[in-house]
Amino acid sequence: MDMDTYGYNVTDAEGWKEAQRNNGIGDPCLLVDENTGRIFCFAVWGHGHRNDPDIRCLAWADKGFDIDKTPQLMMVYSDDDGITWSDPVNLTQQIKNYDWRMTFQGPGRGITMKNGTLVIPIQHQEGETKNMHSLYPLNSGIAYSTDHGETWHAHNFAYPITSESAVAEIEPGVLLLTMRDETDSHTRRNYVTTDMGRTWTKHASDGLLIDSTCEASLLHVDAADNVLGKDLLLFSNPKNAAGRSNYHIQASEDGGVTWTHSLQIDAGGALGYTCLTMVDPATVGILYESSRGHILFQAIPLTDIVK
Repeated sequence: MDMDTYGYNVTDAEGWKEAQRNNGIGDPCLLVDENTGRIFCFAVWGHGHRNDPDIRCLAWADKGFDIDKTPQLMMVYSDDDGITWSDPVNLTQQIKNYDWRMTFQGPGRGITMKNGTLVIPIQHQEGETKNMHSLYPLNSGIAYSTDHGETWHAHNFAYPITSESAVAEIEPGVLLLTMRDETDSHTRRNYVTTDMGRTWTKHASDGLLIDSTCEASLLHVDAADNVLGKDLLLFSNPKNAAGRSNYHIQASEDGGVTWTHSLQIDAGGALGYTCLTMVDPATVGILYESSRGHILFQAIPLTDIVK
């Protein structure tokens, strides 16, 4: 998905090097359509800006859709469990508002709702003033598809000056978005929507979960799909206001209102990103940037978390 040498003359070695320096893609989000089995991967692609004072896309992204002025939101999909992938599909003009700046997925994973709607977390920059760590501020929301990924839509953000969110369907038609708060509150901003992101309301757990200003993961597990026979909401992050260490998986039995179960999986520190999935009805899987290895996958009995 990195678009390789797009936009560069690669007739010589130096041209090829410039393409590799200036074109790049990252922060992927994976989503499985549970009704078709198709796997989607979303990522943001930036072109031609290595020589900017700050090479991150967040520093130079502009309004509009032009490939030279704003990063592009890309998608590929696989129908054979990831053996082969489609050509990249550019979703920028489907999801991005013209007046938004950088618009991209929340890293981690998306979900299939009970009614078959596909949902991914997104974030976008908006405004004329750089007031978020010397960057244009980010806002968190969702994008969704009601036709198995053929077309995508986005509406309003849930909460300002937030980024890297994660989404779960806590009741049929009710989506909970947990967001990284960029105002140094060191807690998660948690909001819900019942109309696919057109309007948002504060969730009871807003400001409750301790966070190191980092990405996190959220996963709803139906009672029928786990050995405990309980509706569960799982949450993982570095549970430490002072820095990215003390990784935990927490569990709620009441849709995130209270978090009565917790398991420490790594006392050390690292870059902090995590992603949850169910391996089978008895086992939780977590992919994370750990203190014991750059990226680690760990399988954990659900009964070690919920005792």
